Amino acid sequence: MKGVQKLAASVAASRKPVAADNRSSRCRRKVLGNQIIAALDAYRVARDGMAEQTFFQLLWLAIRASAPRPQRRSEVRQAPGTSPRSQAAHNPRRNGYAAEC
Repeated sequence: MKGVQKLAASVAASRKPVAADNRSSRCRRKVLGNQIIAALDAYRVARDGMAEQTFFQLLWLAIRASAPRPQRRSEVRQAPGTSPRSQAAHNPRRNGYAAEC
């Protein structure tokens, strides 16, 4: 590890800033800048989409809560075809009922 430490120290001592017109540096800044812009745009689209969905969900809940509710019937209706009269119409000899036609 001592060899690596000496090498790191010599590399650190010989470092120089890159020229402003360096092609690699300009390209890197441009690519990083574009990536940052793309990330911020993606964040904006996601944030706006979530805000819109939240708004519409709350609006739907408010409309549903304020809508009049249908009144429930107090009487219980018999299922179609289960009354003694309709069963007798389909089978005239069943249980002593006669069809009234």
